[in-house]
Amino acid sequence: MPKLIRSSKPFFPQEDIEPLLADIRRILEEGQFRNGENVKTFEEQVANYIGVGGAVAFDSDSSAYETALRFFNPSGGEVVVCTNSFISVPNSVVNSGGKVAFADIKADTLSMTAESLLQKLTPNTRGVIVTHIAGFPNPDLKTILKICRDHKLFLIEDATHAIGAEVNNQKVGSFGDAAVFAFTPTKVLTTGEGGMLVTNNSELCSFAKRYRYYGSGFGKTEFADLGRHMMLPEVSAVLGIYQLRRLEEFIKRRNEIAEIYNEAFRDTQGIQTVTCPTENRCSYYKYPLILDKKVNKKEVTQALFEDFGIETGTVFYPPCHLQDVYKKLGAGSLSVAEDVLSRTITLPMHAALCDEDALFVVEKTVQLLRAYFAVAN
Repeated sequence: MPKLIRSSKPFFPQEDIEPLLADIRRILEEGQFRNGENVKTFEEQVANYIGVGGAVAFDSDSSAYETALRFFNPSGGEVVVCTNSFISVPNSVVNSGGKVAFADIKADTLSMTAESLLQKLTPNTRGVIVTHIAGFPNPDLKTILKICRDHKLFLIEDATHAIGAEVNNQKVGSFGDAAVFAFTPTKVLTTGEGGMLVTNNSELCSFAKRYRYYGSGFGKTEFADLGRHMMLPEVSAVLGIYQLRRLEEFIKRRNEIAEIYNEAFRDTQGIQTVTCPTENRCSYYKYPLILDKKVNKKEVTQALFEDFGIETGTVFYPPCHLQDVYKKLGAGSLSVAEDVLSRTITLPMHAALCDEDALFVVEKTVQLLRAYFAVAN
């Protein structure tokens, strides 16, 4: 078996390990496993980094979505969601009493457009969740925001892939009424498991802090709201604090890897890359490649892994509207997503990836495609 080049990998620099372990030891000795100073510090630091008034930590991004949606209350109405999202996004809408209306994507951005959003609006639409896929800020974000304001709809940013991404020097997550970040092991910043809700709405912040602990604040014995147990542990918050200190380094490194890929694939037959406008910054959670219709995706990904040890991934296939649970609900057909996402793969992308491995990924990907087209021709 060749050396494994992982598609994603959490990264903690060696010099952070000892102080990080010392902080975790302190938590173990003190016994403050939840609702301590580390969670509060992490929340404050994320809010300051994104440039919003408040942040509330959760045990997962799904919990953060559910909380925001419970606050905005789509019950009986519809929420427009990009089909190229993780399943937790539409699931949270349904679990909050709403109905999902899936929007199609644009072929070269893999993102929902303002046009595809407008096609899904009805008198029953209550809100929109806009996804920043793979760390790329949605190209139509400002237009989508205006549409939501004009139609009096709430806007939640699905920023689970995109912490640190920017639009004209403004952080993704600071545009909508709320935003959700995810900190699972594959993400640009990880807490092991966890998520964060950020917002400038002080009422939403207060509601979120109650909802994540059974409908009350931690330690209270009276419960005014329904709620669940969704708290981020102190140990996870410590991981997040250390990761946040390194976030700019991580994003810089991911952009360096992306530039290696971009340069190599610029004139390669059989693939199309997703580009980020110069006025924006991508956090490159993943690096998508859209394969030509002549290319057999399964053959390419299988050869990359079995022959060269290169892991690949997707964003996301099958898309949400083709998942069994939503087909049963009559989600319908979205032709662009069904075509393009079936041909999209993602290449290894993480801050620990060295130039040598990135160049090896390029070499073998190009080699496979050239051989494939030589046979096809």
